[in-house]
Amino acid sequence: MSQLLTKTEVAAYAQCTTRCIDNWMKLGYLPYFKIGRTVRFKVGDVDAYLTEHFRVERRGRSKQFGPSGITTHTRKSSIQAVD
Repeated sequence: MSQLLTKTEVAAYAQCTTRCIDNWMKLGYLPYFKIGRTVRFKVGDVDAYLTEHFRVERRGRSKQFGPSGITTHTRKSSIQAVD
């Protein structure tokens, strides 16, 4: 069985607040287990959500691959949400 994390551990792992994790739970972004009065998350589920919805870029120029596989450089902020 994969490792289960608490809400506080997920917030530290994602470098956000527990309030942000609450919002993601409410919106259905993060699957979770309710065990009694506690909430637990699978590490794989958290990784999958972060990988799918966010990307990390260097400050200044970042590499992105266009539709043809050609690398393009753009100027963006350090972390962006991906739709």
